[in-house]
Amino acid sequence: MNAWVCEHLELRYSLAPKAVEVLLKHRQLKWRDREAGGPLFSNAPGRRCTIDVASGPFPQDRRTRHGYIPNRPSVQADVLQKHGSGLHFIGTWHTHPSPQPTASSLDARSILNLYRESDHDLDAFIMLIVGTGSDPATWELSAQGTFGKVVLTATSLTGSKAFGAGGHEIDGKCSDQRSERDG
Repeated sequence: MNAWVCEHLELRYSLAPKAVEVLLKHRQLKWRDREAGGPLFSNAPGRRCTIDVASGPFPQDRRTRHGYIPNRPSVQADVLQKHGSGLHFIGTWHTHPSPQPTASSLDARSILNLYRESDHDLDAFIMLIVGTGSDPATWELSAQGTFGKVVLTATSLTGSKAFGAGGHEIDGKCSDQRSERDG
């Protein structure tokens, strides 16, 4: 099982096998594949949790090769239905046609706005960018919350780093510096 960590902020998100199956199915492997995305859910949300379910995309979403706009009513209905089953919304995922994807400035604004405008009691929402690789360690997971925005480092659950030197802020190293809060 893969995990993404930022030890300085005590963040650790792991990805359940069932969620991995959904995400792998929607990778953009061919030139005609369009971006896909949807909500992420956990049975026990918090700074250290498992992403138990990835849902979406929905038929009403707007999807192009380099763009994804979720259909808000479809997402909201899914969030409410899953909440009734004991799952909690913790963030979003979407694909990029790249082997090592990174969030765009639009992606960053989107998760920030979602975090600020949503009614919740979480320290952060996460955003997972799924690339073309079959190893989730090559995907990017970031967290946006009370501490600002950080990009976490992929690691195995035994603690060995898959890549990188530690989770990092947009302007610094998570493990070495304090996060600056987004204003």
